[in-house]
Amino acid sequence: MPKNFKDYLPEGKYHCPSENTKKETLTCPSNNIALERMMGQLDRQKTISPNINTSTINTKLMMKNNTTMEWLGGKNEEDKIQVMAKARQESQILKEKEISDEIKLNNERRATLQQRIDEKEAKCTKINQERKELLNEIDKMGGKWKSEPEMTSYIDNLKFKKDKISAIKNQIMYRKDVCYILNESEGQKETTKLERYDLTYKELKPDINEGTLKIM
Repeated sequence: MPKNFKDYLPEGKYHCPSENTKKETLTCPSNNIALERMMGQLDRQKTISPNINTSTINTKLMMKNNTTMEWLGGKNEEDKIQVMAKARQESQILKEKEISDEIKLNNERRATLQQRIDEKEAKCTKINQERKELLNEIDKMGGKWKSEPEMTSYIDNLKFKKDKISAIKNQIMYRKDVCYILNESEGQKETTKLERYDLTYKELKPDINEGTLKIM
């Protein structure tokens, strides 16, 4: 509770408000009942007329809640003509503004969708590039290890421990990932799911430290 009312507690920004603040907030409602009622009316209008636009709903609700027709009925004929003429003129301005806002909103939606598409394409491009680099590394290693002697022979020829770990890691990633083979002649991508092995770096690390390697 103190967290919810910290602004009203001592040293809070609303604690002991000034006379000017009291005057400015004199007409502020103490609850949001009016807003809840307005949302209920809006929901009701959408239920009655699903295709109605927001501008029309606002007009209907304002005329009802502000008793506009009763106010207009108290005017003389000359004032009524002037009010109606001004209302028609301003309604056209509001309609143009509504169309402009709708176009702006649609453009923002398209921009958001395009951004998501670009991000997804960039992510796919990055993944494909990483897989191509992995395939290049595997090619440099002479391809996929198919037996323990082949693996041991390659590891023994490496001088540094970090190179051995990197080689094993590349082989593991090669088995786990889906390799994308670019067919440059046809400009198409072919995907091949490689078989998976229960071969992990954690399992191989003790063998590397001991100088022996085993395929689990």
